[in-house]
Amino acid sequence: MNKEKDRTSATDKLDAVLNYLNDNKDELDCFYGYGLQRNFSKPKEMTLTRREVTNILNKLYADGYLNLKMQGTESIAQNVDVAHYSINFNGEVLLQQGGYTKELEKENKKIRHMDIKDNLLVIFSIVAGVSTFGLLILGILNSFCD
Repeated sequence: MNKEKDRTSATDKLDAVLNYLNDNKDELDCFYGYGLQRNFSKPKEMTLTRREVTNILNKLYADGYLNLKMQGTESIAQNVDVAHYSINFNGEVLLQQGGYTKELEKENKKIRHMDIKDNLLVIFSIVAGVSTFGLLILGILNSFCD
């Protein structure tokens, strides 16, 4: 298996297909999913399997970034409609905001900040508990010393 392909993250793959559909939206109204190319250059060079491309198209559609249109194609019998995809405005906005990769980075950063806040809360709770216990002991000692 190709080592470069192994290093390609799922978010890079999603961004690559979405970028391709966005960059070529003026050439075709929509793209036949199974016939979509498998070599991509944005955000980095990669080659995907047909299965990966199909799964990515389904994910992009499920996430609301693609439109799906069932229509015939020249390579299949005319009576059979197949899935054709096109990027919608939500997909364009996602790309302008940095794509799935940037969205994942933002989410990870938010989680790290939440972890830091949780850790600080635990530390302050422990300090408050120890301080309260210390004040209790001082109060008891003070009552014995009077």
